[in-house]
Amino acid sequence: ARSTRRQVSIRTALSSTSVRDVMIRAVVTVPPHMTIQAAVEEFFVAYGYGGFPVSDEGQVVGLIGVEDIQAIPQALWAWRLIRDVMRPASPGLFIPPDWSIMQAMERMGQEGWDRLLVVEEGQSIGLITRSAIAQFLQLRSQIRWRDGTCTGLGVIAWLPAVWTGGSRAKRRHHLLLPRTAPQNPERKVPAKGFVRRPRG
Repeated sequence: ARSTRRQVSIRTALSSTSVRDVMIRAVVTVPPHMTIQAAVEEFFVAYGYGGFPVSDEGQVVGLIGVEDIQAIPQALWAWRLIRDVMRPASPGLFIPPDWSIMQAMERMGQEGWDRLLVVEEGQSIGLITRSAIAQFLQLRSQIRWRDGTCTGLGVIAWLPAVWTGGSRAKRRHHLLLPRTAPQNPERKVPAKGFVRRPRG
């Protein structure tokens, strides 16, 4: 019964919280003419995100993610362009800010995107990602509700199947980056080999 109340509580939160309240407002975009190597060094390593919208002259034309780069042999990164490996944009990539988080999650599940562009009056105003939703749930899970329906960190253990696809583990991606790439000085780098960067 407690588990059922917890699930209802989370579903209510996801259905009543708007995308505008959780979206990332400072959207960083990657140009399509950049090489994969340059994008890895200047964006993926520098920002630590797992994916970026690809923008050409102010228009979002696609998305590039860790898994797209992983599919390309590293020997080709220096000359393959982002536009050659990005996932082209489709109408399903764009959602309005007044949608609920639940609606955004359903769209992600339907379209196969792990992040969506938030658009208002024809302008991109934000980005909603799986990690942003997970952070919202984690922060919420730390609150003790007076009615006792959710207490402590246990809430994060439950996520709607439409978002997880039945296995959260399958959603975890890593990008192996050469040690020669620029690194955040505050992060420790192994003496040899590669740096394993978690998806953002």
